Amino acid sequence: MSNWQTHVDAMTSSGVVKKAAIYDTQGVLGGATDGFALQGEEFKGLYMLFAQPGDAFTSGVVVNGVTYLTLRAEADKIYGRKGTDGVVVARTGKTFIIGVHDEGSSTQAAAVVVEGLADQLRGTGN
Repeated sequence: MSNWQTHVDAMTSSGVVKKAAIYDTQGVLGGATDGFALQGEEFKGLYMLFAQPGDAFTSGVVVNGVTYLTLRAEADKIYGRKGTDGVVVARTGKTFIIGVHDEGSSTQAAAVVVEGLADQLRGTGN
């Protein structure tokens, strides 16, 4: 992996995404905001949700110890919400990109940031 922390910092500097992380497909953390990381079996859970996106609607999306109600689940993206907070997870060929927003933003706005990075990485083979 290259310097994934630069991408994490760019997502959070958008003012939309408050916490972010990038993992490779083996669950190795490439970069994250301070104090934000998947816990225990959360990576495996995300990995399985991308394999069977429909399951996200029954199990929810668990990130950093928080279970989000699934709003959208597809083979390359999952959106979740809990109260006024939300999460967007995008999968590329080599990465999982996670962005969390708070009440100051929306899941749709966070999706633009997270999916924009995912599209950029897909364009470079990542």
